[in-house]
Amino acid sequence: MARYRSPFLLLCLAAGIAPSAEAALWLKLRTGHMHEAHPVVQTNLKPYISTYDAAYTFVGIANESGIATAPVTFTTRVPTGFTVTRFVADNWQCTQNGQDVSCVSIADIPTPQLGSDFQPIPPPQGQIRIYYDISPTLAPNTPFNLRGAAGNAANPHDPNGNCDYWNSCLEENSLVLESWLKPSLSFTGSPSYFVPGTERPLTFLADIRGYNVNNGAAAYRMYLPRHVSYDHIVFTTPTSGWSCAPAALGTGRTRLDCSTPALHNATTEPYGASIGGALFLDLDPATTVPGSVDIFVTFENADQPAPEDCYVDPIPKGCARITIPVDAAPAPRLIVERVDPTHPHGISRSPNVFNPGGAQVAIALHYLNTGNATAATPQIDVRLPAGLAYVSASNSAPAVSCTATGNVATGQTLRCAAQSLGTSPNHRGRLELVLQPMLSLPIPSTTITGAVRLDGSITADAMLSDCEATPGQVHCARAVVPVVQPSTCVGLPENEGLYCDGFEER
Repeated sequence: MARYRSPFLLLCLAAGIAPSAEAALWLKLRTGHMHEAHPVVQTNLKPYISTYDAAYTFVGIANESGIATAPVTFTTRVPTGFTVTRFVADNWQCTQNGQDVSCVSIADIPTPQLGSDFQPIPPPQGQIRIYYDISPTLAPNTPFNLRGAAGNAANPHDPNGNCDYWNSCLEENSLVLESWLKPSLSFTGSPSYFVPGTERPLTFLADIRGYNVNNGAAAYRMYLPRHVSYDHIVFTTPTSGWSCAPAALGTGRTRLDCSTPALHNATTEPYGASIGGALFLDLDPATTVPGSVDIFVTFENADQPAPEDCYVDPIPKGCARITIPVDAAPAPRLIVERVDPTHPHGISRSPNVFNPGGAQVAIALHYLNTGNATAATPQIDVRLPAGLAYVSASNSAPAVSCTATGNVATGQTLRCAAQSLGTSPNHRGRLELVLQPMLSLPIPSTTITGAVRLDGSITADAMLSDCEATPGQVHCARAVVPVVQPSTCVGLPENEGLYCDGFEER
C-alpha cells in the first residue's frame, strides 16, 4: 500500500510505543493520569487504582497525506477494572456496550501538521478523550492490555487480521499503579530539640499519588502526647480549604483534626502532588528534661481509611510518626581553661619571673565557653597586686574593653568586657594584659587573681573575693609569680638575704 494513500491513526494511552516508520498505517498509545501530552513521550505515565475520572485515553486520528473522509470509525475494548465515565470528542459520536467502545466521526478530519520530529499531529477534529474510573479492587501493579483500531471506507481495518501498522491497529501492555496518601513529619530549625516553655513549628507534608480533587474530602489527624499542645497552623500548599480543630483525648493528650473538602492534586503532576503546612506546638514548661515526645499522624480519604496503629513496623502508608528530643534551653557556660605546664591555674605569663622596675611583662587569662549557646558578653575581672601597673589589653581575643580602678601602690582591679564568644570549636578566649612591674613589686613572689563570669551585675570585688577565698573554682584563675631579687640584695650573706631571693624556678 502506498504511503501517500494511507490514513494515519494516533492512539495515545500511557507508554509511548513508536511504530515502524515504513508501515502504511500506524498508531501510538499513551495512557495518562489527568495530564496533557508532553512533546517528549514519557514512557512511565500510568493510571492508578482507585482514582475517579482521572485516568484517560487520548486518541488522535488523521490521514498522513490528506483528508480522512468521514465516517472514520475508532474501536477499543476497555480493560477489566476500567469504567468509562465520559467522552470528550467534538467531532465524534461515541457509544459503549459493556467493555467495548466505538466512536464514529461526524465530519471529515483535516490533513495533520507535522511536528518537529516529522510525525503527524492530529487536528482537533481527529481527537477523542475517554475518561475512566479505576476500580479500587485492582491489586497494585495489575497488568492491562489496551488495543485500538481505526479505519474508513478507503482504508478499512480488518478485525480478523493482525494488530499492526498495516492494519491501523496498535496495542499496549502496561501496569496500573497503586494510589496512596503518604504523610510525613519533620522538626527542623535551631536548636534541634524542643525546649520546655517554647513554641516550635512541626512541618507536615503529604504525598498524593493518584488521588485528586475528584476523590473528594480528605482528613489528617495528629495525635499529641501529654505536655504538647496545639497553638495554630499555617498551610502553605494549598493556601486555603483546610480547617483544623483540637479534641481532648484525656490524660492530657490531644488529637488535632484537620480536613479539606477536596484534595488538590495538580493536573500538571500526573504522579501526584504534595500538600503541607506548619503546625505550631507549645511544650509545657514542666516537661522533664532531658527526654522526648512522640507524635504521630494519620491521613485518610474515602478510599484509604486511617490505619489503626502507627507504631507498628513497617509503618503503614497512611501514617507518619516522629520522636522529638526534649532538653533545656541552650545556654553559655564560662570556665577558666587550665593547661599544664603553661597555665595549670588559668593564667600564663611571660617572662616567667618578674623584675621590679624592669621591662614590661605580659599575662594571659585563658577561658572557655563550654555551653551550647554563644556567650554574648563575657566578663573578666583581674586583681593586680601592689607594684604591678596595667598598661593595655590590645592583643586579647576576642577583643575586650577594660577599666582599671584603684592605684598601683595598693593594687589595681580590672573590669574587662569581651566581645561575644561562640561555641565549640570557636569557644576559646584569652584576656592578654601588658603590665609594668614597679620597684615596689613585693618579693619573693606576687599573686594575680582572675575570674570569668556572664552576669555583669555582679561586682568585680565580689567575684574576686570569692576566688581568693576558694581559688579552685572553675571560674577562678590564679598565678603566683616569682619576683627576682633587686640589685640591693646582691652580695649579702645568705642568712641576711632570705627575703631577697625569688622562687628557684626562674
